[in-house]
Amino acid sequence: MKKLFTMILVLLILCACSSANTADEPTRGADVVATFDEGTLSRKNTEGTRQADYKENLISRSADITRENTEFLAFIENVKDILYSETPEDAYFPAVKYAEGQWMFVLVGDENNFGVVVNEIGLADFSINYNTHEFTIELHPRLMNYQDELYEEDDESAGYLPFTGEFEGGGIKLYDGDGLIIYLYSYYDYEGCEYIIGELWSAEEAYLDFLMFRGQQ
Repeated sequence: MKKLFTMILVLLILCACSSANTADEPTRGADVVATFDEGTLSRKNTEGTRQADYKENLISRSADITRENTEFLAFIENVKDILYSETPEDAYFPAVKYAEGQWMFVLVGDENNFGVVVNEIGLADFSINYNTHEFTIELHPRLMNYQDELYEEDDESAGYLPFTGEFEGGGIKLYDGDGLIIYLYSYYDYEGCEYIIGELWSAEEAYLDFLMFRGQQ
């Protein structure tokens, strides 16, 4: 989706779209533990606007998604419930070192934060370099919804570069070297599933909400 992401941002700038977010570079997040090995992402959402049903398993729902747009959009609504609800009181915040491995990821954009409706799902590989204390995320998109149309994607068509970064500003900031930033500020375990919440920002300060999840099906 990166190629489309860039194209949309150019159009938004040319049209002076007032609905694009104009906040400064992301600095959200709670303080993290200083040591690399025990660092956490422990920001809690305490002002949720939705009520999440964690029994609605995202993993099993994602396995059922096809190119039927109604299924995709229903899944996105479940994702929004997680993103925009209060963090469960008994959620556990593991050290980030336990986040290595493969995840499913979802990007969510609408008129409020991105200027247009665009959603994307795929796989994400999260790795840690213990020599440099750096984190890397590689995104492998599979499906994208843009303005009510659903498109299949692959790594080549999406055009994402690896994102690399470290603890910064109360979270983890990862840069692709080409103007995109992933900012992660919450990593928690709840009822056998893990969730990482953040945002994907552009240099033009538009952003997409970002969720990674994995666990029991």
